[in-house]
Amino acid sequence: MKALSRLLSALSVLALCLGCSAPDTDAGDSPDGDDGSPVCTEGCETGIQLSPEQARRVCETSETGPRTLRRLTSFEVRATLQDIFPELGAAWNTKLSVDISSKLGFSNDSATLVVGGSTAKEMLKTAEDVGDLITANGVFSTILPCADASADAACATEFINARGLRLFRRPLTDEEVSRYVTYQQSVADRADFATGIKWATVALVQSPHAFYRRELGDQDGSTYKLSQYELATELGYVYSGSTPDADLLAAAAAGELATPEQLRAQATRLSTSHPRRLEPMSSFFFQWLQYGKVRGQSRVKEPTFAESISLKMLDETNLFLNTVVYGDNGGVRQLMTANYTALDPALSTFYGFGDVTEGGFARVERPANQGVGILAQGSMLAATSHQEATSPTLRGLLFYTRFLCNSRPKPPDIVPPIEEARGVTEAKTTRQKFEEHHARGTCASCHKPFEPFGFTMEQFDETGRYRAMEITPGGDQPINTVATVTLNDGSTPVLTSLDDVSNLVDSNDDIENCMSGLLAAYAFSGAGGQYCLAEPERKKLASGELSIREFLIELTQAPHFSSRR
Repeated sequence: MKALSRLLSALSVLALCLGCSAPDTDAGDSPDGDDGSPVCTEGCETGIQLSPEQARRVCETSETGPRTLRRLTSFEVRATLQDIFPELGAAWNTKLSVDISSKLGFSNDSATLVVGGSTAKEMLKTAEDVGDLITANGVFSTILPCADASADAACATEFINARGLRLFRRPLTDEEVSRYVTYQQSVADRADFATGIKWATVALVQSPHAFYRRELGDQDGSTYKLSQYELATELGYVYSGSTPDADLLAAAAAGELATPEQLRAQATRLSTSHPRRLEPMSSFFFQWLQYGKVRGQSRVKEPTFAESISLKMLDETNLFLNTVVYGDNGGVRQLMTANYTALDPALSTFYGFGDVTEGGFARVERPANQGVGILAQGSMLAATSHQEATSPTLRGLLFYTRFLCNSRPKPPDIVPPIEEARGVTEAKTTRQKFEEHHARGTCASCHKPFEPFGFTMEQFDETGRYRAMEITPGGDQPINTVATVTLNDGSTPVLTSLDDVSNLVDSNDDIENCMSGLLAAYAFSGAGGQYCLAEPERKKLASGELSIREFLIELTQAPHFSSRR
């Protein structure tokens, strides 16, 4: 069996490393028996990533991206295998490494999801782990009851058809079934039936048909129309982050994913009732806003910050986002300006408001003039700070890059450090130190586009907590939060606080255009570098006609959802 494992490993590297520009390849003696691995031929493009500026661009018409094969992310592999093999349990995880992020900060871009020898070996280890767990004593009989009664080719066929359908996200062909059954039987003849099922499972799980999402379609004039099963796959992963459920596969088999109305209905169903319905949007927000960086950070003035407060802040932000998107069906304006958050007794005491004295998390109103919306979340403010002080630079960059969709300026090779106060009597605020530092050096021109946004947030300290004054070695000092900022259209409004930054959502469409472009790019896995993917829907989100959740559902109406070029 060790020799068989080594053979499987070598063959899996060959199968999974097939790139989009590779020719059709005969899998030869591969145990998964694929004559034509799912590789792109003519007309397939790879490697193109969107820039933030492209993502925010608004066009007159919606475009369609190229045909592609997209590797599943490590999170999608985990969800897929947990759903197909629930016996693995909720705590089970894959052996795959963390996926690389794109220029937009997302880990699901088809351009970055490449497969090399290391990834192929990790996928083999994952497949072997699944095979071992489902054929373990006490588990195998619940997965495949016929194994106790017959343990023959018919029983193996039953298993391969049932699990292969959801792994490949389409029915297996008769030839594929025959090859997998033959392979299972050949192993069983040398060992036992369960061992044969284990290695048949390994072959199924690591097959390119399982590890890649096929978005090639069938030619329809100048475009390629996605097949029913390709559409079921897209619906499954966009709206649940996992393989299509039984209802989606049944709809595909019946040809009931053929109209815009049918696609919208399935997206609505999945985002309303699927057990994983919250996961895609949660993943988008987590990667877009980068608030997870606060996890485990320490703060000098708060000894329990790393092991307690930082983790509670993550819960606070997750609950806030779920309330905005799902509880209140809110749009971008509510995301930016909602006057509430979610606190438990510990966070209520930490922040000094909310008066939550018992129980778990509760929705509470924020104090007036102490921040609103997502930007006032402690996780966001603390994640963009240092251990002992705030960072107008990091906070300004967060807004400049993630909310206005601008690329981060490249820093010089040598950045001089900001000088610390020379004596215990020196009374300089953080802003004064930054401004004096930039005046002395060559940093001002680079920092001018983004740092003023950070100055407006200085009334929140490095723990994300509101402060009326800044404590300095020379005593408490008033905080100046007035700043002239530059927006994408070149206008230069004067803002007086974080609230003013949040309320920019009312005066122009910069934030909406950025968010809608990023959300479309995320939903479509980078779309092969194509932008302007859902223009009517983006305009409706900007005008408030669509909520965030409704916008995601309406992406089913975009040309790229069902066609490729």
